[in-house]
Amino acid sequence: VSSSSFVAFKVFCCTRPIPSHHITSRNSPHHTRGMDWIGIVALVVVGLWVLFLSMWALLTLMMVKLSMYPDFQVKQGDDHEELTQTIEGYAVTLWKGKTTSPQVDFGIKNTDVVIPVFSFQADGDGDRKEAQEPTNHVLKGWYISPDAERSDDNPRAEDWGNHRKTCIVLIHGAGRDRRTFMRHAAHLHRQGLGLLLCDLREHGISTTQGKGINYNTRESDDVLSMVRWVRSHTEHTTVITCVTSTGASASIIAASLVPDPSSKCFINGVIAENPFATRKLMFRHVFLFATSTLSPFLSLLMRPMAGITAFITWFIISSLYDSNPRRGEPVDCVSSISPRPILFMHGTNDIIVPHDHSNILFDAANHPKSLWILDEGKHTTLYDQAPDEWMKRVNAFVEQTSDMDFNS
Repeated sequence: VSSSSFVAFKVFCCTRPIPSHHITSRNSPHHTRGMDWIGIVALVVVGLWVLFLSMWALLTLMMVKLSMYPDFQVKQGDDHEELTQTIEGYAVTLWKGKTTSPQVDFGIKNTDVVIPVFSFQADGDGDRKEAQEPTNHVLKGWYISPDAERSDDNPRAEDWGNHRKTCIVLIHGAGRDRRTFMRHAAHLHRQGLGLLLCDLREHGISTTQGKGINYNTRESDDVLSMVRWVRSHTEHTTVITCVTSTGASASIIAASLVPDPSSKCFINGVIAENPFATRKLMFRHVFLFATSTLSPFLSLLMRPMAGITAFITWFIISSLYDSNPRRGEPVDCVSSISPRPILFMHGTNDIIVPHDHSNILFDAANHPKSLWILDEGKHTTLYDQAPDEWMKRVNAFVEQTSDMDFNS
């Protein structure tokens, strides 16, 4: 084809008029309706996204608030001088009306104690070395001596004198108070053990500043302050913590913080019932559990946001109220408890802290360690569901720990 023919063909194609039916005006009805639908769809998508984010933000704020101030908390009300007798929620079922004192409810003489709180800091290199600083806070509780009088209908065991030098520090979880372990204490004292039951700060009638629950530093300082009081004011040479939920995780951190057997804050062994491995993991589960009560569609939408919500909850509680976040989480500290023994106890039906947490902690811990998973066991109810097995395992742990010498 000659070049002149090609040029002529190109000019013809470029100058050929386009049929009118191929042209759509911007002002034509078809074009306008198309743009309208695109705009409507875009507005709907943006609106749904904003609605979703707003709902998620609201749920996250509720998560933070309920974590710091649980709705199941035993409220003290305006009167902060005596433990409230207004008990609501699951505590009604577990405590069974035993809400006054060991003396009144079980015929065991108890002594009211006020324990000063100390702050325990790591050194500048982040090592877990004991450094005590007094605070103006106090913990209030009950001490029961091994020799404390008991009523005739609640006699001691025949071999009760074998454990006179051992004290069990019983510590409740978030939202409860010292009465959580009062029913356990009645049986433990039969074995001749000394017992200390205290309210953590922001609970019961201990110091309350409205800061809510920290799930880490504050509670672990409380645990060490209780142990310090026992070693300073009694003749007990072995101190074991028997703890649940938040108290259990705080006790793991506390025990790892003071490894020196000569310290007044030294913990000989830990009995940890339903502890959480990390706060983030616990907050994530609680968020998923809470959103599962929504419609299946909304629950599915919220599922990918659980990790972000857990991180925000952890960050707010840690950044505002954790004076020493370098202590880490229980799973970071549990290996440091060795050579002291630790007993993990959990239930497979725990909807607050799934039993996977104890499995994680058990795997991270060094020997000596033991694990008891109760089939169908619920949160803080192992003693109620299997009292004989609970006492058998705790007694065996006490025997094991009391015979161990950590100074050699």
